[in-house]
Amino acid sequence: MHLLILLISLILPNTHQVLAGGLSPPTLYTHVLVDTRLEDPPSYSGVGFAPRPTKGATLGFQIFLPQAAGNSAFSYLTNFGPTEGFSKYFKIQDAKTWVRFSITSPDGQVNLAESQVDLKGSSASSARSIHFVAPPNVHGSGHIATLSLQAIEDVPPDLHLKLEVNVATYATTTPSRLLQMKGQASIHLQ
Repeated sequence: MHLLILLISLILPNTHQVLAGGLSPPTLYTHVLVDTRLEDPPSYSGVGFAPRPTKGATLGFQIFLPQAAGNSAFSYLTNFGPTEGFSKYFKIQDAKTWVRFSITSPDGQVNLAESQVDLKGSSASSARSIHFVAPPNVHGSGHIATLSLQAIEDVPPDLHLKLEVNVATYATTTPSRLLQMKGQASIHLQ
C-alpha cells in the first residue's frame, strides 16, 4: 500500500496529491485561495490579507477551490478549527455560497440558474457546511463560500487565521467516482 501511495505521489504534480483509503472516496489535496476583497459575482482578486480586527469589527472572505470549478458538488465544508483560540476571538456571522444548476423547460430548452444559499452550523462552531441532494455545479471561478467573521474580542497580534476546506465532487476523470478535494489556507491579519 505504501508503495502505491509513493508511486501516485511521484506521478502527480507537486501541488496535488491523491490518496485512496478503504471505502471512502479518494482524496485530492489541492490549493485553496482566500480573497479578502468581496465581489459580486465572486471573482478571485488575490488580496489575502485583512486588517487585524478589534472587538465588534467584521472581516469578509471569499473562498475559492479552482480545481473544483464546473464539477458537480455534493458538499462543502469550511472550518477555522486549526486556528488556536478561534472561538474565543471570532464568531461566524454569515456563510453563503452560490449554487449553479440547470433547469429544463417543458420545450426541452436548458437554462442555467444561480441561487445563493446558506452554509449551516451552530453559532458556537468554527465550521460551516452544506450538503446537496441534487448536486449543483461549482461556480466557474471555483467559488465555494463567502464568510463574514465578527471579532468578539480584540484579536491579538500572535493569532493567525487558518482555514480548512473540504469539497466532495464527482470526479471528471476516469474512473467515474466521488472525490474529496481538501486544502488549507492562511489569512494574514495586519
